[in-house]
Amino acid sequence: MRKFLREHLQLMELLICILFFMAGSLMAVSLFLRASQVEKQSQELQSAVNAAQQQAELLRISDVLTEPHLYYDAGWQPCDADNAVYRLDISSQNEHVLSLSVYRLTHEEAELIYSMETGGRL
Repeated sequence: MRKFLREHLQLMELLICILFFMAGSLMAVSLFLRASQVEKQSQELQSAVNAAQQQAELLRISDVLTEPHLYYDAGWQPCDADNAVYRLDISSQNEHVLSLSVYRLTHEEAELIYSMETGGRL
Protein backbone atom coordinates (compact mmCIF):
# COMPACT_ATOMS: atom_id res chain seq x y z
CA MET A 1 0.00 0.00 0.00
CA ARG A 2 2.85 2.37 0.86
CA LYS A 3 4.59 1.64 -2.44
CA PHE A 4 1.40 2.46 -4.31
CA LEU A 5 0.99 5.76 -2.40
CA ARG A 6 4.64 6.73 -3.02
CA GLU A 7 4.30 6.05 -6.76
CA HIS A 8 1.07 8.02 -6.83
CA LEU A 9 2.72 11.01 -5.11
CA GLN A 10 5.65 10.90 -7.55
CA LEU A 11 3.24 10.95 -10.46
CA MET A 12 1.39 13.93 -8.95
CA GLU A 13 4.71 15.74 -8.44
CA LEU A 14 5.64 15.12 -12.07
CA LEU A 15 2.27 16.44 -13.27
CA ILE A 16 2.66 19.58 -11.16
CA CYS A 17 6.14 20.17 -12.62
CA ILE A 18 4.75 19.78 -16.15
CA LEU A 19 1.95 22.26 -15.38
CA PHE A 20 4.44 24.84 -14.07
CA PHE A 21 6.62 24.34 -17.14
CA MET A 22 3.60 24.83 -19.42
CA ALA A 23 2.56 27.99 -17.59
CA GLY A 24 6.07 29.41 -17.87
CA SER A 25 6.21 28.53 -21.56
CA LEU A 26 2.88 30.25 -22.22
CA MET A 27 4.09 33.38 -20.44
CA ALA A 28 7.31 33.42 -22.48
CA VAL A 29 5.44 32.99 -25.76
CA SER A 30 3.00 35.78 -24.87
CA LEU A 31 5.92 38.08 -24.03
CA PHE A 32 7.54 37.37 -27.40
CA LEU A 33 4.26 38.04 -29.21
CA ARG A 34 3.80 41.34 -27.36
CA ALA A 35 7.38 42.36 -28.15
CA SER A 36 6.75 41.64 -31.82
CA GLN A 37 3.61 43.81 -31.79
CA VAL A 38 5.44 46.67 -30.08
CA GLU A 39 8.26 46.44 -32.64
CA LYS A 40 5.80 46.66 -35.55
CA GLN A 41 4.04 49.65 -33.98
CA SER A 42 7.37 51.35 -33.35
CA GLN A 43 8.49 50.82 -36.96
CA GLU A 44 5.18 52.16 -38.24
CA LEU A 45 5.41 55.24 -36.02
CA GLN A 46 9.00 55.91 -37.09
CA SER A 47 8.05 55.65 -40.76
CA ALA A 48 5.12 58.03 -40.20
CA VAL A 49 7.39 60.54 -38.47
CA ASN A 50 9.91 60.29 -41.32
CA ALA A 51 7.21 60.84 -43.97
CA ALA A 52 5.75 63.85 -42.15
CA GLN A 53 9.17 65.44 -41.54
CA GLN A 54 10.21 64.89 -45.15
CA GLN A 55 7.08 66.61 -46.44
CA ALA A 56 7.45 69.47 -43.95
CA GLU A 57 11.00 70.08 -45.16
CA LEU A 58 9.94 69.93 -48.81
CA LEU A 59 7.13 72.41 -48.16
CA ARG A 60 9.44 74.72 -46.26
CA ILE A 61 11.81 74.80 -49.25
CA SER A 62 9.24 75.04 -52.06
CA ASP A 63 6.43 77.07 -50.43
CA VAL A 64 3.92 75.30 -52.71
CA LEU A 65 1.28 72.88 -51.44
CA THR A 66 0.45 70.80 -54.50
CA GLU A 67 -1.69 68.06 -52.93
CA PRO A 68 -3.36 68.07 -49.52
CA HIS A 69 -3.29 64.24 -49.35
CA LEU A 70 -0.35 61.96 -50.08
CA TYR A 71 -0.82 58.19 -50.16
CA TYR A 72 1.64 55.43 -49.27
CA ASP A 73 1.59 51.66 -49.60
CA ALA A 74 2.60 49.15 -46.90
CA GLY A 75 6.30 49.74 -47.67
CA TRP A 76 5.89 53.54 -47.36
CA GLN A 77 6.31 54.05 -51.09
CA PRO A 78 4.10 56.70 -52.76
CA CYS A 79 1.06 55.21 -54.49
CA ASP A 80 -2.45 56.09 -55.62
CA ALA A 81 -5.43 56.30 -53.27
CA ASP A 82 -6.83 52.90 -54.32
CA ASN A 83 -3.74 50.96 -53.15
CA ALA A 84 -2.96 53.11 -50.13
CA VAL A 85 -2.38 51.78 -46.64
CA TYR A 86 -1.36 55.17 -45.18
CA ARG A 87 -2.45 58.74 -45.90
CA LEU A 88 -0.56 61.94 -45.10
CA ASP A 89 -2.84 64.97 -44.76
CA ILE A 90 -1.29 68.40 -45.09
CA SER A 91 -3.16 71.54 -44.12
CA SER A 92 -2.24 75.13 -43.51
CA GLN A 93 -4.18 76.75 -40.68
CA ASN A 94 -2.62 80.11 -41.44
CA GLU A 95 0.49 81.28 -43.26
CA HIS A 96 2.74 80.48 -40.30
CA VAL A 97 1.43 77.09 -39.11
CA LEU A 98 1.52 73.88 -41.13
CA SER A 99 -0.29 70.77 -39.85
CA LEU A 100 0.67 67.27 -40.99
CA SER A 101 -1.19 64.12 -39.94
CA VAL A 102 -0.48 60.51 -40.88
CA TYR A 103 -3.32 57.98 -40.85
CA ARG A 104 -3.51 54.20 -41.21
CA LEU A 105 -6.33 53.43 -43.61
CA THR A 106 -8.66 50.55 -42.84
CA HIS A 107 -11.96 49.54 -44.40
CA GLU A 108 -13.97 51.24 -41.66
CA GLU A 109 -12.00 54.39 -40.86
CA ALA A 110 -8.67 56.19 -40.83
CA GLU A 111 -6.70 55.77 -37.60
CA LEU A 112 -4.33 58.58 -36.61
CA ILE A 113 -0.72 57.42 -36.21
CA TYR A 114 1.17 60.70 -35.95
CA SER A 115 0.41 64.40 -36.09
CA MET A 116 2.67 67.44 -36.03
CA GLU A 117 2.49 71.18 -36.48
CA THR A 118 5.40 73.19 -37.74
CA GLY A 119 6.14 76.75 -38.69
CA GLY A 120 5.75 77.08 -42.42
CA ARG A 121 5.81 79.81 -45.01
CA LEU A 122 2.77 78.74 -47.02
